[in-house]
Amino acid sequence: MVPGLQKKATLKISATDIFHTSPRKATSDFLGLYIKAGGNWESQTFRINFSVRFGSNQIINIRDRKTGLESESKRIK
Repeated sequence: MVPGLQKKATLKISATDIFHTSPRKATSDFLGLYIKAGGNWESQTFRINFSVRFGSNQIINIRDRKTGLESESKRIK
C-alpha cells in the first residue's frame, strides 16, 4: 500500500446472491391454456469500493476553534 494511506484508505468487497438462490417460477392455467415458466433474476453482483479520506485526522477542540465573527470583530477594532 502507498505510504501514508494506511489509516486514510478503505477497501470494501461485497457480493450478493452468490449461490443464486432467487429463482423465478410461474404457472398459469387460463381457459385451458396451461403455461409454466421459470428463470433467474440478474441478482448476482460483485462490488469493490475504494475510498480515501482527505484532510486532517485531528479534531480541534471547540474552545480552540475561531469563528468568522470573532476574526471579523478583531479586524474591525
